[in-house]
Amino acid sequence: MIPLRMIAAQMGMMTGTAMGDMRANWMIIQHTIAVRLPAATAMAVREIWGSSTEG
Repeated sequence: MIPLRMIAAQMGMMTGTAMGDMRANWMIIQHTIAVRLPAATAMAVREIWGSSTEG
């Protein structure tokens, strides 16, 4: 797995400190959402599907 925080920090250094920090934080937040949301959705669907098929 690629260390996202390092990449975001490098991008931050390239784009300037204040703007870069903001962008880095936003990238980390987006990445966290992108990773966690599908897993949560899959779990919810599995629970709903399981309860509906069991009767």
